Amino acid sequence: MASNVNRHKFPILVERIRADIENHHFNIDAPQPIRLTCSVGFVFFPFIDQHPEACSWEYAASLADYCLYLAKNNGRNTWAGICPASDFRPEERPINLANNIPQLIEQHRLIVQSRQQSAFASEPVKSSAREHHEAVPINAISPSPS
Repeated sequence: MASNVNRHKFPILVERIRADIENHHFNIDAPQPIRLTCSVGFVFFPFIDQHPEACSWEYAASLADYCLYLAKNNGRNTWAGICPASDFRPEERPINLANNIPQLIEQHRLIVQSRQQSAFASEPVKSSAREHHEAVPINAISPSPS
């Protein structure tokens, strides 16, 4: 979750974190260093700028968790975030995350920001944040067990 961060520039920061982990050689007292990747889910806090009281910190954390599952189920070693449309109203916030979020994305009420994946796993991907408004595959996302 991010607070007091430029919402338009934040995907660039998230991509830098992801790329730094991917490019780092982790030394773990083994003959060879290991390489890791990560998936990141993010949201902004407050979730609705014009209504900061509308969503608690815990609610935003559950949205970030949803975004992490979204990232993992759409390619791994990537990131995804959700932000409300500019005219999003507090009463529109998803109650049941697994069921309501895909519908709100389809209706362009929630906007998904995600990292563009390469078609080939071995091909490096240039850092680029893109915003899209397509519906995300719902059956690929399950709510967290907690």
